[in-house]
Amino acid sequence: PYYCQFDYSILSLQPTPVFADRIRDLPDPGCMLSIMYHILQIMRADLLLVNSIFVAIAMRIIITVLVIRIVNIVVVLVVTTLVIIVVIVI
Repeated sequence: PYYCQFDYSILSLQPTPVFADRIRDLPDPGCMLSIMYHILQIMRADLLLVNSIFVAIAMRIIITVLVIRIVNIVVVLVVTTLVIIVVIVI
């Protein structure tokens, strides 16, 4: 299995500034998959109400982070492309 150093406790933190900081330096996409797998394991282990809520929150966080990552990459690509086009034109 893909080994990933990730502090799972942050998934249960409140969305505070500290939380935002912790989320910003989340691991690479490979790690994301292992985190999702970990969450799915929790879900399968026992679908207690509390657990379901925890999982729902965790999934929302991960999806949000992935979306932010993707948006960041797209923005960087677009800006880079524009810069290249401008340089070529000038």
